[in-house]
Amino acid sequence: MYGIDYLETYSPVAKLTSIRILFAIATVKDLEIHQMDAVTGFLAEHIDEEIYMDQPEGFIIVKNGKRLVCRIRKGLYGLKQSARLWNQKIRRILESHGFVSTHADHCIYINKEMGVIIAIWVDDLIIFGKGMDGIEKIKTQLNGELEMKDLGEMHFFLGIQVHRDRQNRQLSINQTSYINSILGRFEMANCKSASTPMAVGTKLKKATTDDILVDQRHYQSIVGSVMYPILCTRPDVAFAIS
Repeated sequence: MYGIDYLETYSPVAKLTSIRILFAIATVKDLEIHQMDAVTGFLAEHIDEEIYMDQPEGFIIVKNGKRLVCRIRKGLYGLKQSARLWNQKIRRILESHGFVSTHADHCIYINKEMGVIIAIWVDDLIIFGKGMDGIEKIKTQLNGELEMKDLGEMHFFLGIQVHRDRQNRQLSINQTSYINSILGRFEMANCKSASTPMAVGTKLKKATTDDILVDQRHYQSIVGSVMYPILCTRPDVAFAIS
């Protein structure tokens, strides 16, 4: 219950605008871009509230004719506050190693001595560094305190493909796979492409009582699916979708 079992539930993430800016800085400054993922990150932090759960199947203990319950001591997948607890955990760890969050985006952390910038998206970390020394150092520190998966140099993130030409100082991002999956899901895989995001001469008009209304949830699902590429890589279709 809200106010008893949990209070805040959100897990802040870096702004997509901030990530694109960091990509631009990394391209101009020729920074290294690596990625790490926290393994079962939501299980890493202790819980302040007193919460109980039924025993899992196969581990049921009965005492004095009564079926016991489990008291949850640490974050657990399915709890409303788990993502928030994880963010508090990773924030404390980064600050203990000299990282400071920026005022413009509290999920962007900078360590000037290491020459490393870290962007956080829930339990995914993008690490930017002037050289591999600083990146390897923070990777070692994180591995010492958390179970982390080193994904190496970045190529794919949140459905965004990252292509880099370091010799010519160029970096491009696209969501081809994600957009193709949307087209397939909504039976538009064979549609014809167009150079303009909106049909020429399109006129929007108010619905009347005689119009046949579409399925509202289906319509919202389509619009919501297309809004994600707007935020990431396709601002050119923002007007049409809006």
